[in-house]
Amino acid sequence: MDSASWAVEVSVHYRVFPNITYLTADGYESKLDVMTSRVAQQALPTLVYIHGGGWVGGTKESSVLLTLPYLEMGWAVVNVEYRLARNALAPAAVEDCRCALSWVFQNAGEYGFDPDRTVLTDGLWRSTTTSSLTRSGGSSTTKGTKVAVGQESG
Repeated sequence: MDSASWAVEVSVHYRVFPNITYLTADGYESKLDVMTSRVAQQALPTLVYIHGGGWVGGTKESSVLLTLPYLEMGWAVVNVEYRLARNALAPAAVEDCRCALSWVFQNAGEYGFDPDRTVLTDGLWRSTTTSSLTRSGGSSTTKGTKVAVGQESG
C-alpha cells in the first residue's frame, strides 16, 4: 500500500485529536495526541504512550508508528509530550507525565477511554519513565486507580 492509500485508510478508521494541551507550566504548553477508532461501540482499552529519550530528547511525533499496532488491536492511544530537561529541571518531566495520566482519567468519557483498562508505557520495560510515575504514588486523581505498566510488544 502506498503512503497516500495508507493515509486515506487511517483517516477512514481512526479519529485523531492532535496537540491537545493538558498542562501549561512556566509558559510551556505540554501537549498530547488522542487516537481512537471511529466505530467504537464501547469504552476502549487505552495505551498512554510516553516517548523515550531519557527526559532530554525525543518527541511524541517520533513515536506515532510505535502506537499503530495498538490502534489496529482496537485500543485508544494517548501519545504524550512533556517538558524536556533543557526546558525545565527535574522532576518537571515526571510531573508532566503524571498530569497527562490524570488528564486521561478525567477525560475518559469524552474520548471513550476505559479507565479500568489503561496501560502506561514508553516501550521499555522498567524504564525510568514508568517506574518514576508509578513509584511516586500518583496524583489525587490517579491514587487508587489501577494502571498497568507495560512494555511495547514489538
